[in-house]
Amino acid sequence: TMYELTEVDVLAIKNIEGDQVTLRGIKLGDKQQTVLDVLGFPDAQTAFQPDITNMEFGKGLGLNETAVILQFNGDALTKMTFRKSANDLLVGSTKVAYHKDTLVLKFGAPDKIQHIPMEQNSAVALRLYTYNQGLEFITRSGNQIALSFTKPKK
Repeated sequence: TMYELTEVDVLAIKNIEGDQVTLRGIKLGDKQQTVLDVLGFPDAQTAFQPDITNMEFGKGLGLNETAVILQFNGDALTKMTFRKSANDLLVGSTKVAYHKDTLVLKFGAPDKIQHIPMEQNSAVALRLYTYNQGLEFITRSGNQIALSFTKPKK
């Protein structure tokens, strides 16, 4: 079953998996051209070696700043990340608004936690809480700044 993020509170669905969500019909695995056909050209695009492309969207979604980052591996969409600025698009408990303690109470202990420095040799770090069902929560100073959907790790 697929759930549209702009219409359904997907994080309220028990056992939701990252590959069960769509953004205006776009889903994980879709090709870059499919995404461009639906959302138009990205506000920004960045390529990383060996074959990763990030496309940032805001204007195409009617927002003034980057709200959604879509990551492609090759030509396939592999990750959808929503920043706080995407909250106008998201429904209910799917909004980017959790404190790390609330996150763990609601979703249980993450399968993995990573500390990612904001810059090289920086004391300021992001925390990435990864759940094997394809959910990732990114926090800074204990407050959520982004939510990502990826393929579940089976």
